Amino acid sequence: MGAKLADAVLQSGFTYETVVRPRVERIAADCSKGHTTSGFLAILKTEGAAKVLKLKAGRKLRTIMEITQFFLDQRVETTADLRSWLQSAGSASKLMTVYGVGPKTVSFLKLLVGLDAIAVDVHILRFVEEAGVDLKDPELVEIVLTKAGSKVGLTGAQVDQLVWRAMAAKGS
Repeated sequence: MGAKLADAVLQSGFTYETVVRPRVERIAADCSKGHTTSGFLAILKTEGAAKVLKLKAGRKLRTIMEITQFFLDQRVETTADLRSWLQSAGSASKLMTVYGVGPKTVSFLKLLVGLDAIAVDVHILRFVEEAGVDLKDPELVEIVLTKAGSKVGLTGAQVDQLVWRAMAAKGS
């Protein structure tokens, strides 16, 4: 859980391969108690979020604490619990009450636990714009791309990966 929550919190605004992935892999390898939400929260409180995430300051430190506490309050202890919880009605709205969590983070968490989603970010929005589609709302973009993908036999997760990788490779 700790690695998944760190992944979801860090993914926005950082280069994934050079900043996020190494931190997530270190947390997964070094924080054995972090496999549960309560264990990860204990590590965050003992060591400090800055040390665990290897960040000096910023909103992500607050978000990791709040999202971890949020899931503990929701009785979400394991990845299996998180997967089930994310599929329950109203879960996305509840999760977006956490500081720093928006639609992209919700979708990204779904992807991390094997659910179908498209985590709409700048790369995916640029793809939609370059395709000549005038949509800016991330939730609508996800709906449109999911439907378009299904017409050609792709899941939302497959569309997410294909579009994100292609647009990231093109650069800004």
